[in-house]
Amino acid sequence: MSFNTAPCKIVPTMTRLHDNEQSWNGETGHIVLPMMQKYIPDINLPHYYCAGPPAFVKAMENMLETSGIDSQNIHLDEFSGYS
Repeated sequence: MSFNTAPCKIVPTMTRLHDNEQSWNGETGHIVLPMMQKYIPDINLPHYYCAGPPAFVKAMENMLETSGIDSQNIHLDEFSGYS
């Protein structure tokens, strides 16, 4: 399942599927490089916008940087105060 809103692509994911009582047929688990490669033909072209709790944002930043994404294409916004 994905939604295209040029120039954005939104792919909903469910990390804690076991906590959900409703059916889910979208992506599951944490966002990892192989998941991104399913939806993005060249992962080096897009700009990435990561927003959320600090631990999530840091994990995404690390994953993107170790995948070879240019740091100028990574944009971060941490929301503290919840877990």
